Amino acid sequence: MSTSSDQFRNKAQDLKQDAQDFGRATAAAARTGADHLRDKAVELKHDVEGLGAAARQAASEHASTVRDAAGHLYDEGRERAGHLYDQSRQQAQRLERTVETQVRQRPMQAVLIAVGVGFILGALCVRR
Repeated sequence: MSTSSDQFRNKAQDLKQDAQDFGRATAAAARTGADHLRDKAVELKHDVEGLGAAARQAASEHASTVRDAAGHLYDEGRERAGHLYDQSRQQAQRLERTVETQVRQRPMQAVLIAVGVGFILGALCVRR
């Protein structure tokens, strides 16, 4: 019986040794897997930082483009407004000269028209 008991003990020790070897192999594999995951996480972090920097750069370039376009539109608008002002001023001066010429050529008619316009405006103001 001692032989079967020894065999049983030997099998138990073999199983124990196999379990310990399996545990060490599993722990080593887990460490290797964890190291691999850590490396991948670091790579991912660097990739995300790179994407963030690229996005900031693109946004900055786009903002610069928009700012330049707005500046050009402002300059064009200011130039156009100045041109329209000059045209309006010239037209008003022509109208003034025309009215002045008409008043000099027909002073009595101008006075009668002024009186008529004054009368109409006065009548409209009294009604309200």
